[in-house]
Amino acid sequence: EGRLLTPAECVRLHPLIDRDRILGGFHTPADGLAKALRAAEAWRPWTRRAGPALRPHTEVLGIVDDGRRVTGVRTADGVIDADIVVCAAGFWGA
Repeated sequence: EGRLLTPAECVRLHPLIDRDRILGGFHTPADGLAKALRAAEAWRPWTRRAGPALRPHTEVLGIVDDGRRVTGVRTADGVIDADIVVCAAGFWGA
């Protein structure tokens, strides 16, 4: 859960912020940030052993499903079947 912050509260949390250049902030203490590609690359040694494929920079054109669950993704190169599909195109990752 997040809350709005005054400029002074922002500076208290992040002292390098220039208080004169902001109107305030929004703080979500339970959220985190990871660069999607870096996070995926960190998992790469595990994925090689477990079998999943990482396909960075692959544009997904559509989701494939069987009417009950997601079964893969459609790309310009064709359909990639998958037991699990992870969408890493959030606000910062897109």
